[in-house]
Amino acid sequence: METERMLTASEIGEYAYCRRSWWLHRVEGIAPHNMKELDEGTKAHVSHGRKVRWYTYARQIALALLLLAVLLFLIWVLGVLR
Repeated sequence: METERMLTASEIGEYAYCRRSWWLHRVEGIAPHNMKELDEGTKAHVSHGRKVRWYTYARQIALALLLLAVLLFLIWVLGVLR
């Protein structure tokens, strides 16, 4: 009895991009000849992901500081008006 193997999202993407490449890699076990370029692409994606996460954190901090500034301004204005 053969057990079913779960496909990963990257395998589905590989299949959608090129069925022949997926078959050669996943069924025949033949590795791509452009491993250097693939490794460079992976490193570029990791670097990009870090930059996106940093931007997201920086944006959240900036928004929190802006809200804090508005709150402090409102407290000051309400204190001056009394």
